[in-house]
Amino acid sequence: MKPTLLALILIVLAINGMMLYVGVPLGFLDGRFSYPASAIQPLFAEQGNAGRMLYEQLETIDLLFILLYTWVLVEVTRLFARGLKLRGPAWLAYLPIGVATSADAVETVGILSLLKRFPESAPDLERLVSLATPLKWVALACALAQLAWLLVLQARAKWSSPV
Repeated sequence: MKPTLLALILIVLAINGMMLYVGVPLGFLDGRFSYPASAIQPLFAEQGNAGRMLYEQLETIDLLFILLYTWVLVEVTRLFARGLKLRGPAWLAYLPIGVATSADAVETVGILSLLKRFPESAPDLERLVSLATPLKWVALACALAQLAWLLVLQARAKWSSPV
């Protein structure tokens, strides 16, 4: 693995850890697997002005983080798939990443919009955000499972190739 890619993976993990460390105790929506749309406004009210301002700052950082982890996942997928004879169109290998990162972007932009509107509610946007969050987590789990499978296929190809 290229040292640059390894460094980026470590940066992504560190940023993600920091965001979860700060966000989960405060009840940020991004760290939950799912939640009802009706839970969003009470959470924002409970956070107070300082909590909402911190949340807004973290969500803004999250927009950049989405770009970074998307790039890292695409590069790792490309690295793990290199040399394998996979069936089907090549773009299918990137589909779980695209779904996960798109859902994450919808979630993040939606939360930012809801934070800007608070205390005014937007029921349709709240429903969209509450649906995007579990979709993000399921698609991300699929992307990571696919990476693990590609790694197994790479190992199998190396073991079965003549020396």
